[in-house]
Amino acid sequence: MTTRCVNAESYGMLVKQVRKDRVTIEEAAEDAGMTVEESAWFYGYYNRKSNDNLPTLTAIAEMSEADVNSLLPGYHIDQLREVWGKPDTSENSTACWKLGNDTTLAVSYKNNGIVAICGLKDDSGASIGE
Repeated sequence: MTTRCVNAESYGMLVKQVRKDRVTIEEAAEDAGMTVEESAWFYGYYNRKSNDNLPTLTAIAEMSEADVNSLLPGYHIDQLREVWGKPDTSENSTACWKLGNDTTLAVSYKNNGIVAICGLKDDSGASIGE
C-alpha cells in the first residue's frame, strides 16, 4: 500500500459520494485521491463505536435529541461509563447523566449492554428539543 497523507476532507468527500451516488468504494476512493485500503481504514476508524469517537457530556448537552439518539445506539454502556464516569442514576437498564441545571441524558440499553435508545429530558421528565 502506498502511504500518503490523507485528510479528513478527502474522507468526507468519499463517504458523501458513496452514500449519495451509490458508487463503489473503489470509484469514490480514486476520485478522492486515496487507495482503497486508505479509504477503508478511514471509514472504519470514523464509523466504529470507539471511545475516541464519543463526544463529551458538554457536547451532548448542545445536541438535539435526534442527533444524540442517532449517535449513541450501538455503543456498549461500559464505554459510556469509561468516558463519562459513573451515571448519576442507573436502574432497570437505564443510565442517566446530568448535563446541566435542568437537562438529563437518559440512555437505555439491552441485556447485553448495547445502547438501544436515548433521549434528553428536563427535570420533569419531558423530552427536550424535538
